[in-house]
Amino acid sequence: MKAEERHELHENLLAKWLGEKLITSQSYLKLLAWVLLLSAVAWLGYRSLHARSEAKQALGWTGILAAQEPADLEKVAKQFPDTLAGAWALQRAADTHLQRGGIELLRDFKKASEHFELARDSYKKVIDATQDDILSARAHFGAAQAYESLRELPKANEFFQTICDKWPDSSLAKLAALRIRQNNDPATVDFYDWYFQQKPPMSAPSPEGGAGAAGGTQIDPNSPLDLSLPSQPDIELPSALDGSADPAGASPDAPAPTGGANTPSP
Repeated sequence: MKAEERHELHENLLAKWLGEKLITSQSYLKLLAWVLLLSAVAWLGYRSLHARSEAKQALGWTGILAAQEPADLEKVAKQFPDTLAGAWALQRAADTHLQRGGIELLRDFKKASEHFELARDSYKKVIDATQDDILSARAHFGAAQAYESLRELPKANEFFQTICDKWPDSSLAKLAALRIRQNNDPATVDFYDWYFQQKPPMSAPSPEGGAGAAGGTQIDPNSPLDLSLPSQPDIELPSALDGSADPAGASPDAPAPTGGANTPSP
């Protein structure tokens, strides 16, 4: 009888323990359910934002491919800020200004400087806007080139040095180190001083037409360079039709024949 009572007592204790644990677990189950629900909502939100971001990026790349002028690329950058496509749009606009500035150096220093300043400003915006190492390194190199073209060699060297410090194993770092050595050479400084004292021999296209119209260039008559060309040589050939050439092709100093084809020679 005592054994049965002990068994019943053990069952009651077990039931009581299970009941207490069940009550405790129910509160944890509610918390776990809320955690799972919130995790699912967060995951769905992330997927939705990621899909929208990818769609936005795709539109940005399409805009870059369709752009024809730096102004078009800058518009793309404004439409898609804080995106990789927007940063690359600014990079391409800066590259275009840098290229056009190099062309204008042969014709108009003022216009060239305007392009270089626009390129410099765009490159610096790219540097501030992107975390992409490849794009950032290219923007630093472009900004350095723009400063070089503006005759600000110490400032250019600062951007070159940043490339060497941040991306020492990159190919741009090797070029940047070379440019720093070249810019520190007094001969380079002397060349810049000499070049920008020159007067470009080409002026802007003439709006009235003529030799400088239709996108061509007009020679500056006051240029210090000798731009004259030698006179055209006489390349006219004698013609058999007007009798100016011997039909037989004989030399003018050769004796004329005295008879027909069968005349014996003396």
